[in-house]
Amino acid sequence: MCYLLRIEAVNLRFIIDDTEDLSTRRGGSAMLLDAVNQLAAKFSEKIEPISTGASVGLFALKSGCADAAQLTAEIRRFLQKSDAPYSHATFVVDLVQASDFRSAAEMAVSANRWQQMKTLNFRTNWGNAKVPCGIDEVRPGSKEIRLPDNKIVARSASVTARREVGRKLRQSLYVRILGNQTGMAFTDDTASLSRFSGPDFDGIPPTLNGKMAVFYADGNRFGQHQRDCENSAALNEWDGDIKAKRQRLLRDLLAWLDKMPLAKTKQGELRFETLLWGGDELLFLVPAWLGLAFAEKFFELTADWTYGEKPLTHAAGLVFAKHSTPISSLQKLAKHLTEHGKTEERAQANTLSWVVLESFDYTGDQFDDFWTRNGISENGWDKLLLTPERLQALRAMASLKDALPRSAMVRALRTLARERSEAEHKLLQSTYQSTTQALNEDQRQVLIKLWESLDATWSADVPKDEGLADWAQQQTVPWTALLELWDYILPSQPAVSA
Repeated sequence: MCYLLRIEAVNLRFIIDDTEDLSTRRGGSAMLLDAVNQLAAKFSEKIEPISTGASVGLFALKSGCADAAQLTAEIRRFLQKSDAPYSHATFVVDLVQASDFRSAAEMAVSANRWQQMKTLNFRTNWGNAKVPCGIDEVRPGSKEIRLPDNKIVARSASVTARREVGRKLRQSLYVRILGNQTGMAFTDDTASLSRFSGPDFDGIPPTLNGKMAVFYADGNRFGQHQRDCENSAALNEWDGDIKAKRQRLLRDLLAWLDKMPLAKTKQGELRFETLLWGGDELLFLVPAWLGLAFAEKFFELTADWTYGEKPLTHAAGLVFAKHSTPISSLQKLAKHLTEHGKTEERAQANTLSWVVLESFDYTGDQFDDFWTRNGISENGWDKLLLTPERLQALRAMASLKDALPRSAMVRALRTLARERSEAEHKLLQSTYQSTTQALNEDQRQVLIKLWESLDATWSADVPKDEGLADWAQQQTVPWTALLELWDYILPSQPAVSA
């Protein structure tokens, strides 16, 4: 008989996504992982960890554990301790038994879901409440604090606990994940992460000052790998392998950023924020001028990931936005974008779906039709999806930007997106010819490679009559990618030696 204990933090909207304050969000995410780890340590004589993620723990009962019902009750009390930050989260705890491991694992998930449906979305651990919380604006506030602008607001007990955890983790989060001192300091808010001044940034377009990139990655079929495990040993091996890969990834990303002067503030703080870590999901904030380079580096560092001779890939979403844009909205949008890389035929490849938010305006079900403004029919998000190869070809265009006639290119894209008259055909012909003539042979090859990577063909000769419509539809995709991301396509920054 197989006995499994499964705990999961549920209804995360009310413990992570209910505020725009970075420290509170950081603390909410980290304290869930902390709860699982502390529980494993507290009850180590009775339970054996099989798999522990960001908010989920699966354990086997040790042979010396006689009273399963009592153990479950003790664990529930442990997770509800009023002096623990995670007491403000909603946990479900279930112990199940079955004849084999896979049946027990499926029963444990089902039991957790059933408990979730019977549980309040949020904990009612409010303390001595008097007025609404000034940070999450939902819970009753019980503790008054003074903000940097001297405004006094009340904080709920939940926000207070999470924010205190998050502020401490600003510098220590990576030490906890990696298990050793990094020797690095990090920015604490999106303004310091994204604003710049001084001659060192002369090569960065001024339009990027105060803007950031939100990078979200979700593992393809990682959950299926877990479900395929026939026994606890197999699941434990998978869990250990993916955690080791994640640690190496984070260590390498930090080392890469640490070598770039433009990734740091004048005070030497690294412009980097981790808001989701563990499980299948990762969420990072970096300056806008590092967004595309960061995505390329992420794919480079995960390119050889495999498990059981099968590739491990990610679908990623990248959103460029002003630093003052609500994080909850950006995270939701980044997650939405990743769905274009989660299809069955794309699960074997790394993909990046992206958007520049200042040029992005949509409501409801108009999302899928957004790129029709550029003349891209059907689902433009799919056609603009970047693979590592496409991303590399796009970033190589940085060396051509000074030579390319941008205004003429913008005019060409607008012309391609609408009905074209004879006069406009001549304008297109002129733009393609002038663009070709502006480049030397090596530069033309870079341009041609980008067009080919996006399933188009570059030619100085614009077709007429019946062939023009199909050709124009093909051309709008590379033009859109190049011009929408123009300011964000920057030369690789020189690294400093360690």
